[in-house]
Amino acid sequence: MEFLIDDGFTTAGFDYIISDGRLTDVGHVTMARTNFPPTAVNDENTTPKNKPMVLAFSLLLANDSEPNPDDTFTITEVKNAIHGDVRLEGADKVIFTPQPDFVGNGSFEYVVTDNQGASATAQVNIAITNAPPVAANDPEPSNAALFNTLVDTPLTILAASLLANDSDPDGDNLEVVRVEAANNGTVELKDEQVTFTPAKDFTGEASFEYTIKDSSDAQATATVAVIVTPANLPPVITLPNSGSPLIYNATDAPLPIDSAATVTDSDSPHFENGTLRVAITANRTPNDRLEIGSEPSGQIKVSNSTGGDIFFGDTPIGYFLTTVATGALLINLNANADDVATTALLQAIDYRNISATPLTDIRTVEMTLTDGEGGVSEVASRDIEITTTHLPPDAVDDNVAKPFNTPTTIPVSELLANDSNVNPAEILKISELSNLSDGVNTKLVNNEVQLFIDALVSDNFDAVTFDYTVTDGDGGEDTATVTITPTNVKRGTSGDDTLEGTDDVEIILGDAGNDTFAPSVGSDILLGGDNDDLFLFNPDTAAGVHINGNNGTDTLSLFGTDNQVFDLIKNRNLPTEQQFALQGIEKIDISGNSNQLRLSIEDVLDISDSNRLVIDGDASSTVNSVGQGWSSEGVDSSGLYHRYTSTEAELLVSVDITSQFIS
Repeated sequence: MEFLIDDGFTTAGFDYIISDGRLTDVGHVTMARTNFPPTAVNDENTTPKNKPMVLAFSLLLANDSEPNPDDTFTITEVKNAIHGDVRLEGADKVIFTPQPDFVGNGSFEYVVTDNQGASATAQVNIAITNAPPVAANDPEPSNAALFNTLVDTPLTILAASLLANDSDPDGDNLEVVRVEAANNGTVELKDEQVTFTPAKDFTGEASFEYTIKDSSDAQATATVAVIVTPANLPPVITLPNSGSPLIYNATDAPLPIDSAATVTDSDSPHFENGTLRVAITANRTPNDRLEIGSEPSGQIKVSNSTGGDIFFGDTPIGYFLTTVATGALLINLNANADDVATTALLQAIDYRNISATPLTDIRTVEMTLTDGEGGVSEVASRDIEITTTHLPPDAVDDNVAKPFNTPTTIPVSELLANDSNVNPAEILKISELSNLSDGVNTKLVNNEVQLFIDALVSDNFDAVTFDYTVTDGDGGEDTATVTITPTNVKRGTSGDDTLEGTDDVEIILGDAGNDTFAPSVGSDILLGGDNDDLFLFNPDTAAGVHINGNNGTDTLSLFGTDNQVFDLIKNRNLPTEQQFALQGIEKIDISGNSNQLRLSIEDVLDISDSNRLVIDGDASSTVNSVGQGWSSEGVDSSGLYHRYTSTEAELLVSVDITSQFIS
């Protein structure tokens, strides 16, 4: 028989009847439910030291059980922690915190209770572990320089530098506890410092090992690589000519200190971060100059003469400055400054003196070069001797503009303005004028050159020249040329021009056309060209005028008021500066109201290139040439002119002229 208690009841019962075949009786059975406790099973776990461990209820209860299938259970208590603390966190977690820095076995107990109140206890055993440190090899690229040393030079490394790239998973403090296994040297740990001593004379790669430990004595080992380099050798400056002084004559152009200078560095051909210093160390004056000029290859150039970038070809090799107080050159070199470029730079260092009369004390120039790696050259030096040979002045050619055929002057100071003398104590003077172009007349009077250029003599209307000699009063002299261009020459074109002067004296030149020249109002020079030109002429305003028709059939025509008297005979008797001069004229036109012409045979010969002169006029005109020895030849074949002749001259007078007094 099977009897089941209904859910929700802790007791139940039933009756039963018994019989012996004759009699019966009723019995009763009462049943009570029995609650079995849950079963709690011990657990095992692991955690790093100093790190709280969080355990979910579900993890701890996973291996626990409840015999009553209808019951539920949970953790209701934690206790009895060993080597740590334990507590419940909310309704579903247990937190175990290991004892600080403890490594070993810890534990705690937890109580499991079902929903009927039955409980059981289990133990959680926890292995508290220590993770060993991690030692990384040295050096890292960022601090490689800390692990380099020179030959036969101990290297000291702080223990902290070795630990900088090491780590501990638990965050423990680390320390170096041992150094050993040195290769190509010996190693020692003392007072938080590691000293590696390279083997004698050894260069190359060396190494040693170091061991670290954490606060729980866990250890790790790493290797340190050490580079042992040869000792840095200094650069060497060689001045092959230093055995004899540099001879510098006052006012010379800059001279190189030593154009054969060289630079060498046996262990490094580059001078990155190096410096070159050049200075005058004995008897320097403010007039002494050190400069970077040009060397034999012509490769060295600078951006500015007193300071700036330095180039070898097109490649920058550094920069420099000139100190104001000492005049020294301070040069900073870059990675492009190899021994070839630096040698060229050294050869380009020049000396000069800007005084015409420098002190002659011997100067000494010293040079020092660093290689940027701690190497410093020995001082290289050379003496400089100053000489003061007398030098002549320097006369420079001049260009001036002046009027031709007009008296003028040139101040001596104007000619000397661009001349120079190296000795400021010597006063320059002009001692002589020479090599004058045709038509040039000069005279040196006091502080000026008096000048008259007669363009009619030279037939030159462009530029003329003369030379002058400059003396310094101490035997030195030089000669320069003065080129003078006219300011008063007016030129016609190849066409027909109308040319007119001004109140100033001018030279007016016709060209190839049939040109017309306006009446002159000053002592002008009017020169016709190759064709037939017309010169308008007013005798009343023509004092000093010079007219030359040149080639072609040229005409002189009276112009101006009526009743003009054109008296060539009277003109001959005037002072020279008041006379007008006529040449190259083939025809004179005196047409107008009662104009008169008086002339001689000499006038015809002077005026006309062909000794034949034509006179045009009208009935009011008068021609007077009496007592000259003319012979009347009657009217010419054209019927237009009366023809008169003499032994040398011929005169043709228009038949329109009624008053002709010619004999």
